[in-house]
Formats: sequence, structure tokens, C-alpha cells
Amino acid sequence: MINISLFKDIDNIEFSKIVEQSYGDFEEKYVVESLECLTSFLNFSSSHKNIIYVIDSLCKSLEFPLFREIFEKNGFISKIPFEKVELQPHIFDLLGIIAQFIPNSFNELFISRFKTVIRLYPRKCLIIIAYYSQEFNSIRNPYGILDLLFFESDSFCNAECGIDYVSLLVYLLRQYLPFRKERISQCWTYICDMLRLVDNSVITSCYYGLCAISEIDNSAICNIGYPSEPISYHLLNKEVQSSVLSFLMRYPPPPKIHHMKEIILSLLDISYEYENATLLLLALSMDIYNAMLLVQNPEWMSKGIPKILDTLRLFGVLMLHNDIRSALVQIPETIFFLKNLLSVNSIGVSNAICTIIRRLPLTTEFVLSLSQSGFLKIYFESAQDVDEYSVQLSALRVINTISKIRFVPEFIEVIDFVIYLIKNSKHLSIPASSVSIHLCRYPKCAKVFKAKKLDEFYQDAYLPETLYEYSNRFIKIFNKALSV
Repeated sequence: MINISLFKDIDNIEFSKIVEQSYGDFEEKYVVESLECLTSFLNFSSSHKNIIYVIDSLCKSLEFPLFREIFEKNGFISKIPFEKVELQPHIFDLLGIIAQFIPNSFNELFISRFKTVIRLYPRKCLIIIAYYSQEFNSIRNPYGILDLLFFESDSFCNAECGIDYVSLLVYLLRQYLPFRKERISQCWTYICDMLRLVDNSVITSCYYGLCAISEIDNSAICNIGYPSEPISYHLLNKEVQSSVLSFLMRYPPPPKIHHMKEIILSLLDISYEYENATLLLLALSMDIYNAMLLVQNPEWMSKGIPKILDTLRLFGVLMLHNDIRSALVQIPETIFFLKNLLSVNSIGVSNAICTIIRRLPLTTEFVLSLSQSGFLKIYFESAQDVDEYSVQLSALRVINTISKIRFVPEFIEVIDFVIYLIKNSKHLSIPASSVSIHLCRYPKCAKVFKAKKLDEFYQDAYLPETLYEYSNRFIKIFNKALSV
């Protein structure tokens, strides 16, 4: 059993050996006295040869339940001298032990003193708070310490501590439901504010932290605020792009938010490298406000994002908005987009072009642009070169749709194609006949039909019965056009 009188003499030549052998070897009645001795020794000169042994002894003594119980009960933490700068590295080792084993020792007086050293040793203090947080469920009032994460955030929100700070907040939200309910909004707000920092590693950590929070409880943060401004320029920072896109995929920006235009333009810029950027554009453009932003900034239609089929998918989403369609026929980029589609030798794309033209609210000016740009000529020529039912039917439908708006020179070039289908196609003779009726109302087309003797074909006694109805309508309109 340790002689307490020897233990009290810090100047004893055997003091270091005594304290090293004393852990757990005191009788219960001497525990209070031994702790009083050790904590009082901390006020000795920092240069004292045995002062480090004192701190080490305190750390090891707190491994024993009886010492921990009495340390907390008697408030010995108030005797720890924070003001001794030269001892603080060792003092933090002691605080780490206390935070892990007797966190309820951290009373109001300690908290007020602890705050004074956070700015001097932010990383060490953050580690102490991290140890402390692991005992959340056993602490009577954990918020006195944990709220220092917010009150003293300036000390933690930097390149030195930022990554660990974000990790700690996310850990608390994931592990402890009471903390989540009470502090999730603060965690979200403080991490969003950290996006103003310039350290790319910290910024990346922040976005992944926001990803985690949005997954923990999306509904709790929906009305707090959205970091749209930093997102708009971080999307163009190659060092953090992946983390920003991960966040956007999990928690897209709400409609009509500030800087949405910049976000969309940035997504267009990086869609050449990231497929997720394209997927985000598709999702965001489901909102008509975002879709209109894409129409108002249409350069992507002629450049691609980056594949022409991806551009087609995005254009298709815009077409879902009836109010957007009228705007699409007002911009020249739509013509460029349609011409680019012709470079894809695909039945599906041919059908998609047909669908687009039929759904757009065509104007005489837009149809004229389709003709003058060379689009119609190339489109009709490619359709005639493919012996495929769906491609030929799409071409007939495009002719039919455009003929209702105005005459274009390409009509003359497709008349042979239309006549061939009327006379020879088992499945397309009827739609081709319908097209002939719309074309023959234009005198130029009627004259070509006359030269090709289509009127005689329609009046032939052996005309198939399925074409009788179309024959009568054609002859009536055809004769009227020739009389003009």
C-alpha cells in the first residue's frame, strides 16, 4: 500500500517511481487526498522535473472507476490550469481521458475556460469534443460542449480542422437522434457556410457532408437554404466537380432558386466530361422555369452535350412543356440541332425528327428556315435511300405536316417518292395518297403531278378500292390548283 505522505512530496527523489506504482493501489479513503495532491501539483512551476509525472499519473489514475467517480463528484476538473501554455499539450492528453471516461465532469465552469483555448489549439479541442461526443447518450447535458462546434466555428472551419469538423457533425447526426432533431439545421447551415473557403479538400468534404445530411433527413433541411452560389462556380473547379455533382444528384436545387442560370450553364459546360451532368440537366429541365433557361441559352443545341443523342434526350424533355415549344421555333439553334441529328444514321433518330416537327407549333418562317438551311433536302433524300417502313412513314408525316404551313421547293423533289409509294407500297399507299392531297393544292406540285400522270392513275378503272376516297379528294383539289 502506498504511503500517502510520500506521495504528497513532489520534491521527493523517489516521487516519479511512487506515482508510477500508485495507480489503483490507494485505499478508498485516500483517493480524494491523492487527487487533491496531484491536481494541486499542477500549479507548481511548469519547469519542475516531476510535473509531467503528475499529469501522467492523473491520466492513468482515471482508468480506475473509483478515481473517476471521485474526480467527477469533487469537481477536480476545475483545478486543471489551462492558463499554463507550456503544459497545454499534456493537459489536452488529460482532457482526452476525462472526455472519454467521465464526460459529465465537463461542467459550466470548465466549458467557459475551455472556450478560451479553442482558438489557440482548435485541432486539439476538436479531438476532445470528438471523444466527448462518443458518450452522448450518457451525458446529462451534452449541448454545453457540443454547441461550441457552432459558437466557436471560426476556429474549426478552416483548412486545418475543416475535414474533421464536417466528419464530426455528420457522425453526431447519424448516431444520435436527439442531436439530429435539435441541431440538424445548424449543421447544414454551418457546412454550407464553409463552402466559401478556398481549400479544395475541405470544400470536397463539405459537399460529401451535405450529401450525408440530405440522406439522413431530407425533409428537415428543405426550407433552410440551398448553397446555389458556391455550387455555380464550384462546378467549374475540376478539383471539386465530382463532389458537387454527387451532392446535386442526391439533393437537386429547388426551382427558381438564385443562381440557377449559372448552375445550368456550368452543367452544360462540364457535360462533355461527366455523364451525371447530363442526367442532372434532364432532371432539372422537367421544371418549366429551368427548361426556359435552357431555351434562353441555346448554344448547347448546336454544340451537343456532348453526344448528339444526349442532346436529343434533353431537347425531348423541353418538348414536354407545351409553353416551351413556341419558343423553340423562334431560335435558329433548333435548326442547327435538327441538322446535327441527320448525322446519326439511325431509324430511331429519323422517327424522333418526325415527332419533333409534328409537335412543334410550326410557323411559315420556321419552315422556310428548315428549307433554306438544307435540312429538308438532306432529310428527304436520306429517307428515300432507306427501304424501311418506319423511316418512309416518318418522311410522309413530315411532308404532310409541313405542307399544311407553306410550300417549299423540296416538295417537288419528293413527288416521285410519294407517287412510288402510292402505286407500289402495300402498307404506305394510303398515307402517301393523303400526302398527295395536301401537296396538290400547291400549283407547282399539281403541275408535276399532272406531268407524272397521277391524276390518270387515280381515275383508272382498276384503282384499288382503298384509294377511292383519296382519289376523289385529290382530283377535286388538283383541278382547282391547276386552274389558278
